[in-house]
Amino acid sequence: MQGIIFHIDMNSYFATVEQQANPHLRGRPVGVCEHLGGIIIAASVEAKMLGIGTGTPVWEARKIYPKIVLLKVDPPKVRFITERFLKIFSDYTDLVERYSIDEAFLDFGIKTKILKDTCHPGLDPGSTRARKDPDCNQDDSTIWSDAILVALEIKQRIRREIGEWLTCSVGIGPNKLIAKIASNLQKPDGLTVVRPQDIEELYDKLSLTDIPGINVRMQARLSAHGIYTVKDLSRYPESKLRAEFGLVGHYLKQLGNFKSTRGIVLPGDEPVKSMGHAFTMSRASSDVREIEALIFKLSEKVARRLRQRNMWGSVVSCYVRFAKEKVPFSQRREPSQNFGRSHRIKDFINDGRLISREAIKIFNSSGIKAPVRMIGISVSGLVENFLDEPLFRRYKKSQWALDAMDKVNDKYGEFTLRRAALLDAKHLAGDTVGFGRLAR
Repeated sequence: MQGIIFHIDMNSYFATVEQQANPHLRGRPVGVCEHLGGIIIAASVEAKMLGIGTGTPVWEARKIYPKIVLLKVDPPKVRFITERFLKIFSDYTDLVERYSIDEAFLDFGIKTKILKDTCHPGLDPGSTRARKDPDCNQDDSTIWSDAILVALEIKQRIRREIGEWLTCSVGIGPNKLIAKIASNLQKPDGLTVVRPQDIEELYDKLSLTDIPGINVRMQARLSAHGIYTVKDLSRYPESKLRAEFGLVGHYLKQLGNFKSTRGIVLPGDEPVKSMGHAFTMSRASSDVREIEALIFKLSEKVARRLRQRNMWGSVVSCYVRFAKEKVPFSQRREPSQNFGRSHRIKDFINDGRLISREAIKIFNSSGIKAPVRMIGISVSGLVENFLDEPLFRRYKKSQWALDAMDKVNDKYGEFTLRRAALLDAKHLAGDTVGFGRLAR
């Protein structure tokens, strides 16, 4: 018997968190932005019905619906709600993978049964609880039916204990890939079960881009080789996929067969390979001082996280997206002009000043004069507990200054104490949260 995996995805998360906190926003189109001159990073269900979704530029959203409510993302509020729903999930299994700020995987193992629990606060007498049990002798159909009961109870608890406006879509399957696909089949507030015997039906329901990991560009590349459907991908020889796509070919073959080789990843299980921050500016800028200030601040944020993990890095990367003329999101044919490069240095560093120095060199090497829209800075080649004690006092001073700055900011908040070069950069790269796989 295979295992049972849940994928739980909170619906229109940032927007519904705001609607939960502000009842007057309920039922109204809401868009949450990193800043009001950028793009929509989360749209409410009502906004999505109008054609406004994630990635829609603010100016286009206003054109579609002038009365849309636009709000800046509130990171502390979102993180607080995330911790609350994760706490609910952990009541059912210890194997919870916080996949992103608004989604998680739950692993109930191979043998799971429902136990009665009349003592848990907030639950009705006789409510169900899922527990792995080595003595479980339930048959296959009963276990999948009980999994549905667990999912329904989790949905009920989210509404009761966190907020009645918050909904989630739950996908249940024998592995992570199928569970994630299932959660996308019914939105919002959906519940979909794909048992092993149901997998074959997915070939008729899904397009290539419905498979996590296959985007529009990859779909075009696959089509060029005569692969138009998921069934085509499952039948295509892996040897040819490897010849055309390299190591990615094996991964594509696994996707085509709905196989997932990755289990639940718990905090600390997976080594951190890189740390980075990116920021999309409210308006495209050609101001060299503003661009360098943004690079410096992003570098400081990366360095701060490195020091918190007692890590150092030897590879600095800088990624830049340059602006193009305004074109409605739905009519775009080409991506903005992008530039990215990495530079390996001789030392291991976790000082924002040194990271920014390398990043600025990379940025200047692009030779592109177009206004800048977005910048990302990351550091890789990481090592832990690296100690390169400076020999002379004058070289130790910079480390002493970093230690003192970290202590102040730990107590009073980020950038309470900062380098003078960042005094005019308060409006750049503030605290935020985003979607996508979390860096722990």
